[in-house]
Amino acid sequence: MKTTDHFKRTIQMYLEQRAAEDALFAKNYRNPAKNIDDCVTYIL
Repeated sequence: MKTTDHFKRTIQMYLEQRAAEDALFAKNYRNPAKNIDDCVTYIL
């Protein structure tokens, strides 16, 4: 499913803020095997 850049940026901004506030989440968020496209696909 195709998504807009605005939607992807919004999700990424949320995840970055969450990583800044939650050390456990930040560890998983920084995993190089993960990417925003797969995250958005999972959400949709």
